[in-house]
Amino acid sequence: MQQAGSHILSEEQRERLRALLPKYSTQMLEADWLFLSSFDPYYFLRLVAQFKLPAFELQEELSDGEKNLLADNIEVFESVKASFYRLMRYLSSESLVLLMLSGYPFGPMPKLAKLPPRKIKKILEELSSGAVPSGFELKNKSTELVGGEWLNALAFDGLIEAEYANEVFGFLSQEAKLLQSRDAINAFKHGRMQKPVLGQAFQVTLNLKSGQESPLISPMEGALQWVGWDEVDTPQKLEHAAVVGFEETTPDADYEAITAACGLKKLVSDVRILRYQPSDHADVWLPDLSSRHRPPQRAIFSIKESWTKQQKHPEEPPQ
Repeated sequence: MQQAGSHILSEEQRERLRALLPKYSTQMLEADWLFLSSFDPYYFLRLVAQFKLPAFELQEELSDGEKNLLADNIEVFESVKASFYRLMRYLSSESLVLLMLSGYPFGPMPKLAKLPPRKIKKILEELSSGAVPSGFELKNKSTELVGGEWLNALAFDGLIEAEYANEVFGFLSQEAKLLQSRDAINAFKHGRMQKPVLGQAFQVTLNLKSGQESPLISPMEGALQWVGWDEVDTPQKLEHAAVVGFEETTPDADYEAITAACGLKKLVSDVRILRYQPSDHADVWLPDLSSRHRPPQRAIFSIKESWTKQQKHPEEPPQ
């Protein structure tokens, strides 16, 4: 265990970094290095890659009294994979957003990761609209940086080409749009996610004058589904609503997005590690960001019931 008052970085490193990053305290520099030196940018890709293996199937016989709890694993493998890919895309892309934003002078990453959920929601809303998030503005002399130029300065120390920086900003904006809707993420977090669906999970149709119906939802490979609850409680009335939500899943698109996000995290961490371990040579891989997929289709259905507080609800349990 490290003794109180001791440091991870050498005095020579600290002096050089104080000149390079003057707004960082020694503790911020050391937290930054502790994170970067053990960060695995490919972590989420390693997790989803396990689904490239065959589905688990119990081969040996169980002892008396034991039960094979995954007897249906092969049958549900594809739907579970799609659901897992989406969850990992959420986590991977959100960590990418925070890593990008944790550049100097807004970091280090361990500090930025403590942002409250409402602030993260605001950041995602602004990024998804193509704006620089409030509180993360950067200037070149008197000119405020925007888009790819801003991201290049913040995440890559200005080392990548402008055209690719713009592609990265577009990818970040795309993922922010996905992350904005927290319903499915919260359903995963709070245990309300139901069995994933293969094929067309829901459909909405438009009644035409001819009497025919026109589907409004494009064909889908599958979807997440969750159960939620809404409640309105005012001095005048009480409203209860059971909510069922669906979100389309596209495993190939999710896998591509996770791969790209992990590649970008590797690029960001490599650039920042150079501050601590200067080198004249660095191997760089720029992930292909050309693939663009339409946003997943979502639908939320609500069954509501309301009553005034002057009259007791007929099915309300006794107090």
